[in-house]
Amino acid sequence: MSRVSQARTGYLNRDLMAISRAHEKERIHRSIHHKEDHQTSFNLPEIILGGQDGIVNVLGVILGVAAATVSSKIVLVAGLAATFAESVSMAAVAYTSKIAEADYYQSELERERYEIEKFPQGEREEIKALYENYGFKGKVLNEIIERITADKNT
Repeated sequence: MSRVSQARTGYLNRDLMAISRAHEKERIHRSIHHKEDHQTSFNLPEIILGGQDGIVNVLGVILGVAAATVSSKIVLVAGLAATFAESVSMAAVAYTSKIAEADYYQSELERERYEIEKFPQGEREEIKALYENYGFKGKVLNEIIERITADKNT
């Protein structure tokens, strides 16, 4: 289990020992000092997969209806109805996905505020490890930590 997952589980279960273990100096530095691959743009493979999925579903409906009837008008209407249904479905999935993402962000924000209140030194150590990872050292690093932690509400 990752350090952040342990902190999250501890927060949800109100297990102060689990949260405390997740904020141990060595664990913080081990979890932060690693290479991360960040996504820097939209996710093209998901767009392609979604488009292909929509096309396959619509074509499946068109072929099924075409096999059942000889009327091109019925096939056309079925194709348009399937296209509309796919669009509504994809919009609903995008909407619920964004709602879930916002809920997750809010829960993480609440957890971080709780940890700042209960484990301020561990949170300071996380900030230190993060900015050390970016190459900051010494006085500049200490100034960054002081500025960030000066107001726990920001």
